[in-house]
Amino acid sequence: RPGRDEARGGAPTIVLAYRYWQRRFGADPGIVGKAVTLNGQSFTVVGIAPESFTGISWAMAVSGWVPTGAMGALMPNGDDARDARGAPMFRLMGRLADGRSLSDARAEVDVAVSRLVAAFPKEHKGTRPLVIPENRARPDPSVAEFLPVIAAVFVAMVTLILVIACANVANLMIARGLARQRDLVIRSALGASRWRLIRLQALEGLVLAAVAAVVALALANGAGRALSTFAPTGDMPVNVDSGAPDWRYYAFTFVIAVAAGLLTAWWPALQASRFNLVESLKEGSAAAGTRRHFLRNSLVVGQVAMSLVVLAGGGLFVHSLRQMQNLGFGIQPKGLLLVSMDLGMQQYTDERGRQFVERLIERASAMPGVTGATAAVHVPLDYGIQMTEVRIEGPIPGTRDDALTIAYNVVAPKFLETAGGRLLAGRTLTAADSAGGRKVALVNETLAKKLWPGQQALGRQFRIGADKGFTEVVGLVADGKYLMLGEEPRPYFYVPLAQRYQSPVTLMVRSAGDPESLVAPLRRTLRDLDPDLPLFNVRSMEDHVKNSVFGLMPLRMGAAMAAGQGFIGLLLAVMGLYAVVSYTVSRRTREIGVRVALGANRSDVIRLVVKDGLRLTVVGIVLGLLASLGLGLVLSGALYGVDAMDTGVYVGVTALLLGVSALACYLPARRATRVDPLVALRAE
Repeated sequence: RPGRDEARGGAPTIVLAYRYWQRRFGADPGIVGKAVTLNGQSFTVVGIAPESFTGISWAMAVSGWVPTGAMGALMPNGDDARDARGAPMFRLMGRLADGRSLSDARAEVDVAVSRLVAAFPKEHKGTRPLVIPENRARPDPSVAEFLPVIAAVFVAMVTLILVIACANVANLMIARGLARQRDLVIRSALGASRWRLIRLQALEGLVLAAVAAVVALALANGAGRALSTFAPTGDMPVNVDSGAPDWRYYAFTFVIAVAAGLLTAWWPALQASRFNLVESLKEGSAAAGTRRHFLRNSLVVGQVAMSLVVLAGGGLFVHSLRQMQNLGFGIQPKGLLLVSMDLGMQQYTDERGRQFVERLIERASAMPGVTGATAAVHVPLDYGIQMTEVRIEGPIPGTRDDALTIAYNVVAPKFLETAGGRLLAGRTLTAADSAGGRKVALVNETLAKKLWPGQQALGRQFRIGADKGFTEVVGLVADGKYLMLGEEPRPYFYVPLAQRYQSPVTLMVRSAGDPESLVAPLRRTLRDLDPDLPLFNVRSMEDHVKNSVFGLMPLRMGAAMAAGQGFIGLLLAVMGLYAVVSYTVSRRTREIGVRVALGANRSDVIRLVVKDGLRLTVVGIVLGLLASLGLGLVLSGALYGVDAMDTGVYVGVTALLLGVSALACYLPARRATRVDPLVALRAE
């Protein structure tokens, strides 16, 4: 409630999330009014949120909500974090008033932020508000502009696959209509109207679409469960349960099925029912016309073109994933184990926390199979990257107020050696860099170039944040990736944990073998030091890179989806080509028999059939490549290491499509060589 709960030092109360209430307390309504423990502090349960309520954190499996006034009871300096100086840690949600637009809200927020910046210029310099609809902030506002582009690409690829499938079925129905045209002619002669003939074939298309929809729903449910395995890892519990599909899910499938059924049946039905009744009743006059051949061939060309676009999209995603996997990011993930803990949440003082971390590193280093141990406040490719303002004695080139806001990390001794970082000059941080000693730091190449362009960074000094004294550069390290794999080189520095202690921290242990084998002994060691200390994010660095939302997880998910869609598109296009070539061979049985009778050999027949099929493939590939360039332009701005003219990907998918198309043409061609000329001529 406003007022008492919001005031500094307000009542420690909590509203539980519905799912957490069910899972942890068995949906007991009697929990309201009772106390639960958060970070060693007692909080009174005052309510249970509705099942559908996720608050502003749509992507997180939140267990409960507490008032801002209780922040001081939850974390060190929590009360200070909720005032104007700590405002950037909050995200605001509001509801538009009647008759007001989003642009009105943006204008008002701009005014409020400008006042905040004017009142606290040091803390909020450069602050800019991002005001977007709530559903555009899912799963996180940081990807509000990026995610719709990727979503649109996948929707377009899915649509192409649906069109390929429709073209496939339409081609088969055209062939079926030609095969049963004699039956349609007789029905017409007996009084059936053209509308009745069309309705008959359209109904068959709807039946096929209904069966396909039922199968698709089953496959989609399985695919959804498979995609849920791509949930990002981390200490933040992720909301992967979106609930059971509602009526819109089934209504959408029904509408798409009806539309696909009508589209695939209506046009073939129109073509099959268009005939001259008198002429068609004559024996042998129901042969297919040139127009129907053109229609059938056009559908095959379209299938091949759209299949190449889908394959190119999958290839670009896979190519980007491989680029990221081979990307160096400043440390060596193999053999590295991570164990996170938050001593501040357990009411450790800074001095007690420093001593605990030192003892833990000492105990971990002595374990069998361990080649190094250290600790860090921030793990690369994880949440919680820290930013601060730095100044030097003199101007900083390229800045207006001679200050630079950059990211940094707080690490224990032997961080570079254990993590596998590369020291370019100077020394690393050691145990001699104690709390009372001279303040020191390691800077990366980019920071050194920004602060002292063209000069030696070692021995230089800079001021961190509100520090009164200066910090000396004792080492120069190679650039790395700190927040995201695809980020541009950013300035970064490291300071000793003993001189700038913070919590939470992550223990980093390097193993000579499998790092997972160290989990059990490390847990025992931690229980010896503090049996009540909860651990989180126990994982290997390789798993962290693979599953982090800032690492490979989004690309792995995208590549898996794109590759699956590409495979389906390729399979459908090849099936369509095979069906058309097979049908053409069956219609040309007499011609092939005559050719064989006149001396054509096996290779001549195969060349004749394959050439006709590949001609359609080549036309489709040319059209598909032109469309793929547009897709490449879109993805080149969203994926790392992707060029709009990525020749390797386009050549690869073209060769793949040509190869499988040649096989699809060869199989019917080989069957055509077995035609007995006498049997073929007698059949006519």
